[in-house]
Amino acid sequence: SSWWYLKVAILFIVMFPLLFYFIKKCGSLCLVVFAIIAIPYMFSIDMNDTVAVWRYIPAFLFGMVMAEEKIVEMIRKYANTVWKEALGFVLLCIFLVLFVFLRHQFGSMYLIQSVQAWLIALIIAIYIGNIPFISEVLKVLGNNSKYIWLIHVYIYGQVMTEWLFSLRNIWLILGVLLIVSLILSIALKRIANLLYAGLEKCIYRKHGEHKNII
Repeated sequence: SSWWYLKVAILFIVMFPLLFYFIKKCGSLCLVVFAIIAIPYMFSIDMNDTVAVWRYIPAFLFGMVMAEEKIVEMIRKYANTVWKEALGFVLLCIFLVLFVFLRHQFGSMYLIQSVQAWLIALIIAIYIGNIPFISEVLKVLGNNSKYIWLIHVYIYGQVMTEWLFSLRNIWLILGVLLIVSLILSIALKRIANLLYAGLEKCIYRKHGEHKNII
């Protein structure tokens, strides 16, 4: 089913507090090694199943480790000259191209996919995210990424399927899908905020009335 990613979203929400606890107790490196190597063998999990929720844990975990250990800040502190910045960018791009090649050669293996996600995240966070206009665009996309992720399949799979694929250009399809998903995401966030504000107002009003009665 195209809605497999909802299981991933639920898994991330449930596992985040647990993973965060173990990062604090055991350290980031131990937890990463345990999650990537030990867990699949202990529970006989097929991590290379393309719709298996567990295959996305390493990439998710790396994001937590990046934030907890301040990896981006550490790299920026080390790359304090133009030459070091350029060298770091070239090395990250070389590794990314290498892992893209490995993915084409060996298929969508979870470790290859996870490393690709890590490299893309580092390139964006350290280099591309510093460009003024692009940083603002990425900020908007980041603020709406949850809703975009949750509704994009519904847009191209149920609502605009024929029209989208009639465009016959992968980049045009992705661009239109992203714009439509972003617009709907902003609208849904506005509606959700209005509903939340209205519900909060009702709760406070009833609470105040009960307080006056007492």
